[in-house]
Amino acid sequence: MAPHAKGLLIAAIAVLCISPDTLLIRLGGEGYWVTLFWRSLFTAIGLILLVTVMNGRKTGQSIKSLGKPGLYVTLLFSVSNFTFLAAIQMTTVANALVIITTTPVFAALFGRIFLSERIARRTWMTTAVVILTIGFIFAEGLEGGVVLGNLFALLSALSLSAAFVITRHAEDIDMTPAMAGSALISVAISFIVASSLIIPWESLIIFVALGVFLTLAFSLLFIAPRYISAAEVSLLMPMETVFGTAMVWFYIGEEPSTRTIMGGVVIIVVLSINSVVGIRQNSPN
Repeated sequence: MAPHAKGLLIAAIAVLCISPDTLLIRLGGEGYWVTLFWRSLFTAIGLILLVTVMNGRKTGQSIKSLGKPGLYVTLLFSVSNFTFLAAIQMTTVANALVIITTTPVFAALFGRIFLSERIARRTWMTTAVVILTIGFIFAEGLEGGVVLGNLFALLSALSLSAAFVITRHAEDIDMTPAMAGSALISVAISFIVASSLIIPWESLIIFVALGVFLTLAFSLLFIAPRYISAAEVSLLMPMETVFGTAMVWFYIGEEPSTRTIMGGVVIIVVLSINSVVGIRQNSPN
């Protein structure tokens, strides 16, 4: 298989692995703090194993090398984890995933504000369309009482965007240990706050599966950029919105509203066009 095709295949499998996340959260059927604890626990175990396998005897050094950027990324990933789960609990899966899909747009804006990175005109146009579309989706939330969940999804996208900008700025630092650290923070806080963490065996199996899927997704997303550009990897990420929404709709019957479907299609199309144009403009002739 050609390297480029291999990279696309690896990235596509990574997206497929992360897509069941929201469905498994729903199937777990537990409250916020209990779900946060078990989801974060098995994700942390998987990421710690991943860091250990990737670094071997240099694992301790990789953690020490995180420095302040790693600390900021850890905290931002933690905020994203807390708010993502809150969004899933308070709004529809479709709303949450569509809003979080806008992460690359906010990352571009933060890069401009804090790193003085140049933003192409097409990205400004994409940003305007995305912001208007989010407003279109939020308008339904005002009528249906899910606006708080939508706000949590937006906060999750903003914190992820900031984490990605810091990661790009500190490109020589492996941020995988920071992701594991953010999961451990969620474990610690939920352990303190939750009144009880006892769950049925069926739910435990679901959360174990969730940890396996997320670890596979993260590991493959780190491998894919060895064969294709980061822009091409990000181009495949909106697939999670499509597959994640479809899975919850098919298995649980949580049907997205017409407004969310329309907004989701608009956001995915404009993000995809922006990414494709960017890849073509930056590819060598």
